[in-house]
Formats: sequence, structure tokens, C-alpha cells
Amino acid sequence: MKKWKIISALLSSIVVVSALASPTTIMANEATIKDLLHIETTITHTGRIGARGVAEPVIDVMILPGPDVTEENRGEFLRQADAFSSEMLGMIVQRGEPEYELPLEHELPLEHELPGEYEKLDEVSPLNIFAPGANLFANHGISVRGSRIDTLLSTRVSNNATFTNAVANGMADAMWWGSALDDPSRIRFTNTFQTTGANVNVSVGSGWSVSGGATSRSVAWTNTVNNGWIIRHNYSNLGFSGLNLHMRQQTTAEFTWGSTTHQVSAFDSSWL
Repeated sequence: MKKWKIISALLSSIVVVSALASPTTIMANEATIKDLLHIETTITHTGRIGARGVAEPVIDVMILPGPDVTEENRGEFLRQADAFSSEMLGMIVQRGEPEYELPLEHELPLEHELPGEYEKLDEVSPLNIFAPGANLFANHGISVRGSRIDTLLSTRVSNNATFTNAVANGMADAMWWGSALDDPSRIRFTNTFQTTGANVNVSVGSGWSVSGGATSRSVAWTNTVNNGWIIRHNYSNLGFSGLNLHMRQQTTAEFTWGSTTHQVSAFDSSWL
């Protein structure tokens, strides 16, 4: 199945869910792109009114390696995942901000071999934004077991004219760059947004946990994969409201081999 067909089906689902009168969650069946991408989609109708005056659902997409991914074609999997993330999130954000482009590059030492000769997409470039809001981007890794683990976040936060409401769209992931023969027995990945200010409120999907009160709220998305090497999380239409908002995004990944666990985190923050 071509990726644009999956994108089209996803956006069609958005229209259907937007028309629902009460909160609901739709779990999409597994879809594959050349059997490389395993895509799990959750669409949650939250009732939040977006910039177009209609309810816009929160969309969470988790991308994992499909059944045909081998050590030799992991680079192709990453190219396909980058293309899917860029196209999906770009199409969603471009309804109001056509200048948006999503940076997805994992930064590695020059001497480090990328899996499957992975090369970043030519069409993916750094953010080029003139609208109000914030750009959050961070990528951090450490050397482990003769290779590397890292985590990346890339988020565009858009504000309305009064600077009291914000919508976040982006992606985050955790990745092991080593051999398939030494894949971790478990990866646990958490993507967290902490927002402080006055009268703080949030509107997120069913897969997120929410904590805090009127001056500080935290939302977190967590998933665990056994015997894998990457977890990617695409998210859109996360809603935040309040006065004098400050946002901090952090990704934390724990990679476990047997009884040994290594942790890596990345974070960025901005006033909204």
C-alpha cells in the first residue's frame, strides 16, 4: 500500500471523527508500507474547538518495524518512517501554516555508521516558521555496547492571536543504532509535555496520562516494546490553554539488555 493512500485514509478518519458528538477513540488496524512500517493509530475526539471553528481530534500514531525489516534494510525503514511522519504531520499542520516543515534528523558522530546506510530525506529541512508559537527540537544519545542509543523530539507549537491557546504537532522517538543480533530486550519510551502558567488546561488523546493543577499540568505518553530497536510517536492537535504559558517537552528512553538498563533523555522548552 502506498503511503499516500494510508495518509488519505487517516485524514478521512479525521473528518468522520470530527463529526461525532461525544468523545471516542478509534484503534486502526495494522497497516504496512512494503511490510516495513507497522503503524498503530489512535484518534480521540476531545471536543476541543480548533482554529477552523470545528472540533479537531487528537491523533497519535506509533510506528514500529514491520515483518520484513532486517538489519540490512533498516535504513530503508527509517527513510519510509521519516517520509510518513513528515507527510502526515505536514499535511495536518499545513491547513493553517504552510511554512511548516518537520526536522527529523538524528545527529550522530561522523565516524558512526548509520544502520542500512540511512540518509536523511532531502525534502526534510529545518523549521521555517513565521507564525506565532514555538519550535521544540532536541536529539541526545550516548555510546552503549559498542554502538549508540538516542532519543529525538521535534514539535511545532502554534498559538492563536491572543497567545492563550496553543496546539502541538510533532514526532518523537527512541532508537538503538547497533546490530540486530544485539537488539535490546526491552525499550520503554516516554514523551512528556509540562506546561506552567495561570489557568492551565490541556486537551489530549486517550493514550496520554494527565496530572497537575491550574498552575502546572503534565501530560505523558508511554509505550514499551520488547525485542525491538525503535519506537516512533507522531502526535497532532494536542491542546494547551492558559495565561503566560511556558512549555517543556522531554523524551526519556530506557533500553534494557538482561538485567542492565541504560537511560537517555532529551528536552527543550520555550515560552508560548
